[in-house]
Amino acid sequence: GCAHCYLDAGTRNKGGPKELCTEEVQEILDGIADLSEETMVVFTGGEPTLRRDLVDLISYATGLGLMPVLGTNGTLLDDDRLQALKAAGLQGAGISIDSLDPAFHDDFRGLKGSWDKAMAGIDACRRNGVRFQIHFSVTEDNAHELDDMIAFAKSAKAFVLNVFFLV
Repeated sequence: GCAHCYLDAGTRNKGGPKELCTEEVQEILDGIADLSEETMVVFTGGEPTLRRDLVDLISYATGLGLMPVLGTNGTLLDDDRLQALKAAGLQGAGISIDSLDPAFHDDFRGLKGSWDKAMAGIDACRRNGVRFQIHFSVTEDNAHELDDMIAFAKSAKAFVLNVFFLV
């Protein structure tokens, strides 16, 4: 898995006893909507696109007047998935790109081919009219790429580049 993720592999793959079921997430969304409508809700993880109920949760949040967005590795975003999520009310996606060097990104993510799949996810967002931003986690090993990442985000037509510093 990702070197910086706080989930262990077992929880990531099978869920855990503390993972919220659909109804529990809906109750939390109800509570958020009771406090304030027009609030952005970020579905993130781990990896939110692994949830089988994600379209239902996005639709539920939209129905409450909330603004649902994803924080994702982008590897599971294809045309069909994005069309379903967009129809449910998804307002955007933040896609993590850790390097413009595919081998570095794949190593950081712990999965060969993840850079190519993330790039395909970005392309799918553009094709399907889903606004996306790039999430770049800066480490000592990739800090030299910041200027290039800014240029990449512009050329990719990202809505925003978010730069994160690991603590």
